[in-house]
Order: sequence, then structure tokens, then C-alpha cells
Amino acid sequence: MDTCNQIIDRLRFKIETKEFNQVLLYSKTERYRAAVASAEIFLEKYPSSTFAEIVLSKMVRNSYYLTINSIESKKSVRIDETIERMRKFEADFPGSDDLQSLNQLVNKLLN
Repeated sequence: MDTCNQIIDRLRFKIETKEFNQVLLYSKTERYRAAVASAEIFLEKYPSSTFAEIVLSKMVRNSYYLTINSIESKKSVRIDETIERMRKFEADFPGSDDLQSLNQLVNKLLN
């Protein structure tokens, strides 16, 4: 039974890694809306993942890029969403190395 549980854990981690790479791929190909959506789904499915900080950081960045590339009528809503995602990042990872760079992006949106 222990061997089976170890195999199941390894397979679950493989699936988690695959979904993490999906978030990175959407981000890399500049599909910002898809990157944000896949990051939200990832964090719902794996809230205590070892990749959570990276995924949330990517979600804030992609949300920023989605906002600045939006039409004017959608910008105010997307700015609010980006700020909310940033607050979640600050609350979950207060000592993160990305915190300063993400704060700069959000400050650009506010100006």
C-alpha cells in the first residue's frame, strides 16, 4: 500500500508540473488572458503547491500586460483585478523577491 501511495504521489506531482508548465507557456507566448485563467485554475486545484509563488507572480504580471493591452472600456475593471491579485500575492508571499518588481508594475497602472 505504501508503494502505491508513493506512485500516486509521483503521478500527481507530474500532473501538477505539467499544468504549471502550461501557465508558463501561455505567459511566454504572450497569451495573457489564457495565462491568467490557467494560473487561477492552477491555484484553485493546487493551493499549497511548491509552484504557487511563481504562478501567482506570473498571474500578476500577465494581468498587468492584459490590462495595458486592453481597450479603454475594459481597463478600469482590469486595473482593479490586477490590484486585487497583487494584494493576494503580498498577503501570501510577503518576503518574495518579486514583490518590488510587481509593485512597480501596479504603480505604473495607478499612474
